[in-house]
Amino acid sequence: MQPASSLPLEVMDGHGARQSLQLFLGPITGPWQIFYVHKIQKLRNQMGRPRTPTAVLELRGAFRRNPNRRRKFEPRISTALPEPPPRLPKPVKSAWLEMQGRGYWLTSADRFLVEIAATLMARYRFEEIKSGDVSQLIQLLGRLGFAP
Repeated sequence: MQPASSLPLEVMDGHGARQSLQLFLGPITGPWQIFYVHKIQKLRNQMGRPRTPTAVLELRGAFRRNPNRRRKFEPRISTALPEPPPRLPKPVKSAWLEMQGRGYWLTSADRFLVEIAATLMARYRFEEIKSGDVSQLIQLLGRLGFAP
């Protein structure tokens, strides 16, 4: 009986991207038997994870261990979260003000996400929200820093 061997193979997936596969062939017991296909790597252009903000790294203490990784030219936003826009309905404004009062770390750069979160929160409180919207609200609140 011969040992298992492998054969490199390049295929196109359903999206037109090339994928490199390694095809492992079993021992010869008559016809070749394919017993395992292992995807080695995708040759598609994929984006990496976004960088963790410097303020978050600072709070985690990452620069105490590695002070040479401190970023010098990252923009810092020092303006606080503004008051809610006048066009918002009253329940959404109250949700905005609640987030503004509890989220002392929120800045003016977060105003668009806070508007969406306040709208979803107001709908949640009046029970006008679907389960998919609840999961979006939870994800958005986590992105804003309201989840542990």
